[in-house]
Amino acid sequence: MKRFFILLLALPFLFVACDVFLKRADLDVLKQKEEKVYTLRKDIEIDGRKLRKGEDVRIIFSSGGDWIKVHAYLARADRLKADRVLILYLFDDDFRGKKFDAQFFYERLNEVIGER
Repeated sequence: MKRFFILLLALPFLFVACDVFLKRADLDVLKQKEEKVYTLRKDIEIDGRKLRKGEDVRIIFSSGGDWIKVHAYLARADRLKADRVLILYLFDDDFRGKKFDAQFFYERLNEVIGER
């Protein structure tokens, strides 16, 4: 009986923990975009790592419970060995209602890169 009571108390917390910022369908679309080559629209320099405007890059998306990051690396570099540079970092607070909005995300991403 004691175990049942503990499980009953823990159940609401499990449902709250399952709430995700980025849905699986959105993530699948983003992963498809990783295969394309893009051109930088502005210079990026973070912690001594630089990417210049006009360079061809590939991107990698990563996400957590309340954020999404986009890293870029030179298109001619090996994906596993490339020096990646953070080009976009958004939190759920940046989105209306703390829900991922693909249109807003792509607008922000298009400020930094353009499809080649």
